Amino acid sequence: VILFFPILGAVLLAGIPGSNRNAIRQATLVISIVHFLIALPLWWLYVPGGADYQFVERVPWIASLGVEYHLGVDGVSILLTLLTVLLTPLAVLGSWRYIDRHVKEFHILLLILTTGMLVSFMTIAMSGQQAPPPWAYTVNPPPTPGAAPAPVDEASPINPIEQSAWRAPHEQRVL
Repeated sequence: VILFFPILGAVLLAGIPGSNRNAIRQATLVISIVHFLIALPLWWLYVPGGADYQFVERVPWIASLGVEYHLGVDGVSILLTLLTVLLTPLAVLGSWRYIDRHVKEFHILLLILTTGMLVSFMTIAMSGQQAPPPWAYTVNPPPTPGAAPAPVDEASPINPIEQSAWRAPHEQRVL
């Protein structure tokens, strides 16, 4: 509900005539405040200190490709989610006087943008496999045992044989 509510609001806004600017602004404000009130209980329902994602929804989407709808929140994404739904009504209020052309399009796109941000904060995995935690990534991964070293491209501006990379074109030497 939290994820798709702004899209539903954007569809409702599409039914309001574009010439009725105040009705569009008021409807967007009401939609965004109701959205905030729907998401607010997450603050009290979230149990901090857990290592797992909470409020997880997992549904197969395209089973033949192994794609699934997999959402949930952790400690950082819960804060970003709540911040997003808090800032949306503030953005509507802040744009009230300053957006006077394409008001309908602006507010519809604002609600779509809200959904996009929520998707980025709540998505656990975009494929059939769960994404590794951020601390699993390293800058220089260890070499695979038994694997041959990567070939050196002599024409590359970064040559591991030379210690000074990114020389100016007139300073490059041919090996």
